[in-house]
Amino acid sequence: RNVNSSAGWLPRHRLPRHRSPSSSIATHGQLLAHAPPHADFFRRTRSGVFAAAADEFTFRTHVPLVLLEERMPAAASLQNRAAAHEAAVAAAREEAAPGGQWQDEKAVWIREYFATARDGIVEFGEFDQQTRLGFLTDDDMPVIAEEMRRAGDTLLLLSLEYNCISDEGCRLLAEGMKHTPSLRALVLDDNAIGNEGARWIALGMGHTPVLQTLALCSNSITHRGAGFLTGGIKQTPELIAIGLSNNPLGDDGAKALAGAMAFARKMQHICLEGTYFGPEGARHIADGMKNTPRLKWLSLADNSIRAEGAAAVAEGMKSTPRLSALDLSANGIGDRGAASVAEGMLHTPALRGLALKHNGIGEDGCYHLEKGTHCTPDLETLELSSRSSSRRPLRRTEH
Repeated sequence: RNVNSSAGWLPRHRLPRHRSPSSSIATHGQLLAHAPPHADFFRRTRSGVFAAAADEFTFRTHVPLVLLEERMPAAASLQNRAAAHEAAVAAAREEAAPGGQWQDEKAVWIREYFATARDGIVEFGEFDQQTRLGFLTDDDMPVIAEEMRRAGDTLLLLSLEYNCISDEGCRLLAEGMKHTPSLRALVLDDNAIGNEGARWIALGMGHTPVLQTLALCSNSITHRGAGFLTGGIKQTPELIAIGLSNNPLGDDGAKALAGAMAFARKMQHICLEGTYFGPEGARHIADGMKNTPRLKWLSLADNSIRAEGAAAVAEGMKSTPRLSALDLSANGIGDRGAASVAEGMLHTPALRGLALKHNGIGEDGCYHLEKGTHCTPDLETLELSSRSSSRRPLRRTEH
């Protein structure tokens, strides 16, 4: 049993684009390295994309690895990205001949990405670095939509993460999704997508009935956008992973997602870090957990659910016996919240990783967690805050 109370998250750095799914890379202090029987998770790109070989298909879902105090505000991040894009555009136009040749060259690169795609996987996450033509914007989406139409049912995964795509780009993306009925994963993390963009994506999901993964982390989606996505989730019964971290969803957004979880009975992975949830939001998610008996991984880190929210999540754990990883870091749950989580552990015998860092947990909380470990024989990692007031190590007592 590894109890880690000092090691922090892994730094945000890029790893090689192509890795074998069998690669073993520790993340979250090995918390998320504990894959379910059918999957092998591994750290993949700039902000922490996990991949899993699930049955016959490889899906990916975004999991941010940044502590709350280290996170750059979304607006500032987008502003810096836009400035970098403009600089790249200016340099490219200066080198290109007049007459729009720069944009034509960009379109050639996009078509090349689709033409050389392997196993139905098309990724544009490092487009700016590989082409030096700037990030993808709404102006590039007509070409992408056209290529999606040509790819048809051969397109299985489309990743447009870390670009400058906004609501208008999502409208064109939705047009392309009408021609990709076999799409299994859509990754749109780190863009400029708002509520209207979420509405267009939800409409597009009506044409992708076998979609398994939807990643929209680090955008500008509020509770209204979450309400729109609910409609899309209802039309994708195969959905097993969703990421909406670092969006200002609020408690109303949690309520909307909880309603959608009633139609996502196969859901296994939910990432809702930094989504402005309070205790009420945690209660809504806990209600949704009652409809997701297959849930294996849940992260509500970097919110403000407090002890009351932790108690609600613990109640939801009664309905998720397959839960193998839970992250409630940076939520201010304290000793009372830790005691509630310990009670929830009575109903999650498959739990392998539990992260409770930066919660101000003291000796009383550690005492309850120690008792909870007796009900989780497979637990390998328990992360506590380095700022915890307790120095007493947890240990399993053999009887």
